Amino acid sequence: MRVLFLDVDGVLNSDRFASEGPEAPEGEGWWGPSALDPRALELLRRLVHEARCEVVVSSTWRLNHTRAELSTLLGVEVLDVTPRLHRTPDGMPRSRGDEIRAWLEAHPEVEVWVAVDDDPVDVASFVRTDPEVGLTEADVEELLAELRAH
Repeated sequence: MRVLFLDVDGVLNSDRFASEGPEAPEGEGWWGPSALDPRALELLRRLVHEARCEVVVSSTWRLNHTRAELSTLLGVEVLDVTPRLHRTPDGMPRSRGDEIRAWLEAHPEVEVWVAVDDDPVDVASFVRTDPEVGLTEADVEELLAELRAH
């Protein structure tokens, strides 16, 4: 199984899109479909199709939407979401990397995986997007290379 760990903010939307994109409909807020850049969504769909990978949402969007809602918003099937880990026993905050590793530990069937995020993620396989522009063609090519590496 191939898995893409997907962040949303800074990947499927961007500072550019927020400043140039349409206004959100009344009451929708930041977590709705108008916050997602159609260009980035099309790139995501192409990536998932070409890589034949499963999508696991690691974004905070997973806290505001069900898996079914995320699938509808993104236009791709969402296999799962990472667990929400709060703090270590000594009170240190958990990282997105910790959540990804916890998900992988519970899913030994995963053969190849990569995370995409606009913030640094402390995992072995990772592509960082520029939050100013979001997901680009070059990012997709890098992600495809990672997912096809094995």
